[in-house]
Amino acid sequence: MSRVVEIPAVVPLRLIRAGRDAAPAARPRWRLSYAYDRSAHAVAGLHTDLDRQPLARLRIVGTPPSWVRTILVARGDLPVFELDSWVDPIGRTTSAGEVLAAMARYWGGLGLVIDLHSAGLVVPMGSARVDLCVDAPATGVGVHAELR
Repeated sequence: MSRVVEIPAVVPLRLIRAGRDAAPAARPRWRLSYAYDRSAHAVAGLHTDLDRQPLARLRIVGTPPSWVRTILVARGDLPVFELDSWVDPIGRTTSAGEVLAAMARYWGGLGLVIDLHSAGLVVPMGSARVDLCVDAPATGVGVHAELR
């Protein structure tokens, strides 16, 4: 018997805000916010019900895991997932991206993936916001949403 493999729709989220973090650091840090761009998909002729589609996964691309310092996923103004860098008792730092990549590997995935569906989190595409703090350079960093 053959197994049906479901391929999710992947939609890149739009960078809606970027600014340098004021905290002193060895490398400049950037605060980036991403959200769904309704206007781009309306122009492309995609159905507007995409707003209500729940996200299955979010994938952070274009940056090494060690450069991702904080991750926040929100439904509107309500945070539903938050991950910060960790410092162990002897002062070694593990970035949020390294923790996220390790979590993905543990569950059989690759890369910087937040599996909202498996965690039981319901975040509609239209109200999703992803905030990141990354070490420079911030160019090329992106967030892709996979729909259920």
